[in-house]
Amino acid sequence: MRRAIPVMIGVSVALAGCGGTRDQGFTDVQKTVSQRTTAKIHWDQGSTEDEQSAAAVKQLLSHELGVDEAVQIALLNNRSLQAVYQDLGVAQADLVRAGLLRNPVFDVSAKFARGGGVRLELSIVEDFLDLFFIPMRKRLAETAIEGAKARVAGAVIDLATNVRVAVYRLQTTTQALELRRTVVQAASAAYDLTQRLRAAGNITKLDLLEQRGVFEEAKMHLGQAEVEVDELREHLNSLLGLWGDETQWIVAPRLPDMSADEMPMDGLERRAIERSLDLAITRSEIALHAQRLGIARPFGAIGNADLGVAAEKEIDGTWAVGPAASVPLPIFNFGQGAVAEARAELRRSQELYAAQAIEIRSRVRTARSRLLANRARVDYLQQAMLPLRRAAVEETQLHYNGMLASPFRLIQTKQNEIAAGVDYVEALGGYWIALAMLNQLLDGRVPMDAGSDSAATSPRMMGGQMDRGH
Repeated sequence: MRRAIPVMIGVSVALAGCGGTRDQGFTDVQKTVSQRTTAKIHWDQGSTEDEQSAAAVKQLLSHELGVDEAVQIALLNNRSLQAVYQDLGVAQADLVRAGLLRNPVFDVSAKFARGGGVRLELSIVEDFLDLFFIPMRKRLAETAIEGAKARVAGAVIDLATNVRVAVYRLQTTTQALELRRTVVQAASAAYDLTQRLRAAGNITKLDLLEQRGVFEEAKMHLGQAEVEVDELREHLNSLLGLWGDETQWIVAPRLPDMSADEMPMDGLERRAIERSLDLAITRSEIALHAQRLGIARPFGAIGNADLGVAAEKEIDGTWAVGPAASVPLPIFNFGQGAVAEARAELRRSQELYAAQAIEIRSRVRTARSRLLANRARVDYLQQAMLPLRRAAVEETQLHYNGMLASPFRLIQTKQNEIAAGVDYVEALGGYWIALAMLNQLLDGRVPMDAGSDSAATSPRMMGGQMDRGH
């Protein structure tokens, strides 16, 4: 991890100019992300900055990857995230479209008389109410852009968390794999000894079969761990957007130790609420529905109101020109349906906002409890179980040297020590994963399922389609 620090600094310098996109929406997303993570993001748009981004990824891959390096690669190279950025382009296009008048309608008709001659009718009309709707549509589109920016920023936070969890799981499994290899070596030695004792007639066949069962079970667990390492690497390749020769990266093989300074646990709920991107998305939806309700009340009964010019050519060749107008009469539909729908959508968004706030607070408390429980488990294993198992091995070794303990007892005691080491590694990995989940909440995103594997293995990339109704 320490060796990669100069690499990360170099990447930050190289990407310092990669925020020069002309899209203000993406600039705002960059600011939001920079408040929550030290990693940089870049939107590929066919510029020279894309080459800088690719070079930064290549530079990071040439070194041992820790959590921060993997997150940076994913934020620059994940193609699903690049697809999410297009939501900003769609929202911007909606804003442009909202400021444009609808095209006028040109209408022509011809009527042929029996005695000869043609009567022509021409008209060109424009929906004049559209002039009044333009400011309203633009406000709606601007509100939708705010929601899009929150969704895109949320996708960045989700991906960063998923990568962190994937790296921690890979490191946990890799470190445990080393210990399981030691278990297999110990079980193999015990089985070899058992075979020799059985050949000499000193033990029963049942003893031999039991020891072989221990050996075969250890090999089975080792094989499962090797497969899990391969699967976790491939999952990480997918998150990092890597293929071909790029997949030959090397991950830092060991988990970092727990920090001596524990995260302050006061005010976590308030911080999560204040920084919640999920609530920001819902707030934008509430604003959208409130604006639509304001439009539906005075204009719900009126559709298109056209105004223009009409011309008519008589059979004798004379022309008549005059104004043309078309206004719907609110006889059957007074707009009550549109108003009721807008009001219901507004209330639904408001209730959803309250429900989300309650859920966020609950998730924070759960994540906090899980983090503290994992920390306590790591401390217990480190301070109690590991020293206890180590002392048991040392004592058994003394007994074995004095011919007071069998070699099987010594091997079994050593296997117990290794098993405690595996428990410690898995607990340490659980601690870092729990911390990543809590930080995801504090960074503004609710995990898909805080407490299940799906939160880390199913990245929530697409934040939903843009609401483009006007």
